[in-house]
This record gives sequence, C-alpha cells and structure tokens, in this order.
Amino acid sequence: MHTGQLRVWQDHGPDPEGGLVIGRNYEIRVVGSLGPAAREAFTDVAVEVEPTATVLCGDLDQVGLHALLDRVRAFGLELMDIRQVPDQLSG
Repeated sequence: MHTGQLRVWQDHGPDPEGGLVIGRNYEIRVVGSLGPAAREAFTDVAVEVEPTATVLCGDLDQVGLHALLDRVRAFGLELMDIRQVPDQLSG
C-alpha cells in the first residue's frame, strides 16, 4: 500500500525544484462507500458520500493527483470518474 504523503496545494507558487506548480480542483468518484480504514487514508481531501458512490475532492497538482489515484488503487476501489472542476472562487 502507498503511504507517501499527498501533495495538496492551497496556493499556486513556485515548486521547490524551480518550476511553477499549478494546482487544480479535482473530483475522483469511486463506486460505493469507504470503510473506516479507507476513510482514514483519505483525510487530506474532502470525502462526499452519495447513494451509490463516494467523491474525493481536492486542490491537487499532478504529483498529488497521481498519489491519490495510487491510494484509490491500493485500496481496491473501483474508479468511476475523474474530472477537473472549476475553482469555487471564479464566477
């Protein structure tokens, strides 16, 4: 199981390696609801429970997105959808 820390970005500043890190808001939808162990593993993102799915939401850069998807896979969760959503502040 992947235990590395997820890179969640609250502001969009320079990367320590010198590049610009751009975080995006993502929704990752998985089938069913999460058990206690899985819920504990996803405390760094918002978890929204729907009738037939669970949605993991967060402001992620590419490294963070891939780390989150690695955890989804490690827990054997069935991936339904990944989508980038507009910032809440725009509009």
